[in-house]
Amino acid sequence: MGACESSQGVPRGPSDSPLLVAAESLRLRESDSLYIGRIGGLYTSRSGDLYVSDLFLDRVLEFDAAGRIVRVFGQKGHGPGESADVGSIVAANDSAVAVADWGSGTLNIYASRGGRYLGSAYARGRATSAFFEGDSLVVGSIRSTEGARIDLYRLTYAPVTGEAEWKRGFELGLPPAYSSNSTVSGLYGLVSVLPWRDGYVVAFAADSLIRVVSRQGKLLESFAVPARVRRGVPADLADRASLETRSLGELFEMTSVLVALGRGTDGSLVAVYFDETLTSKSARTARADVFVSVVSANLKKACVDLRIPVDTVSLPEVHVAGDTVLVVQQTLPSRASGRAAGEPETDVWKYAIDTSGCRWLPLRRSAPTRAAVNSR
Repeated sequence: MGACESSQGVPRGPSDSPLLVAAESLRLRESDSLYIGRIGGLYTSRSGDLYVSDLFLDRVLEFDAAGRIVRVFGQKGHGPGESADVGSIVAANDSAVAVADWGSGTLNIYASRGGRYLGSAYARGRATSAFFEGDSLVVGSIRSTEGARIDLYRLTYAPVTGEAEWKRGFELGLPPAYSSNSTVSGLYGLVSVLPWRDGYVVAFAADSLIRVVSRQGKLLESFAVPARVRRGVPADLADRASLETRSLGELFEMTSVLVALGRGTDGSLVAVYFDETLTSKSARTARADVFVSVVSANLKKACVDLRIPVDTVSLPEVHVAGDTVLVVQQTLPSRASGRAAGEPETDVWKYAIDTSGCRWLPLRRSAPTRAAVNSR
């Protein structure tokens, strides 16, 4: 079916898709010394502050709701509180900010007010998601073709090492395409973890199934979100990726990638997918069609594949905050902007999700096949 146009000018997509209502947009106020080199990850606080990790300068910048810089967390280096390779993970609460350093395999933790370095949590793999839960930090990580983990740390720190106290954790089996093919696990090595009732929701970037696990690591159920417009994940992904004739562009374009998960205010699950296209031989010059789908709070049905309007020149970063989707993207300025050529500008768009007009589709469910392995 053809797309229709909302009264706010945002494309709706197929008739069973959610509606995005353009809520707000702003340009971040960067300076010659405090700017974003390349966006890694982002997070928004309850007060509206935006945290953006910088993959080039290995630090995190905090902006207030008006786009003004509030403070900087960390810097490039190998000492306490410094980062050798900032990742795309940022998590924050009222007292702390956690930033993944893929170079050292840790999450550096800073005081949210003042930016003082507090300590670190050692990730038992490549940390690709994190969130605060009370006085603890929950970290989701992945280890190539070996497995994924969910670990919980109490935010008390050893006096000498400054390492957060590991409380409990467990290992999850990888999807078959990941465990059997290092190309898949290398290109799509992202696991997203969210709190869900008395357990967690877990999703791998290039796997059709979303999993629900208990806090003890038992796989409770799994389901697939229907693909109406986006590419979806081919059942033979591992076989396709194994072909030696595949170019980098073909590898990027063979599947949809789940890049963000969030919880709606009604308990629903919000999933954001990229259909990426390589625009040159470099993985750094890709663009994406971006889609959002909503899964009902009872995990029985879904409203799928609304295309989010983004600049098609570069990859955006997307974050889900309740019923709002945030899109952050860097673009080269126009001549009229007054900025020097080659200096990108960073824009933030906020969209409210409206599912009132959805025609919900049933979810395809899958029986549990493999339990997590506890490691206490």
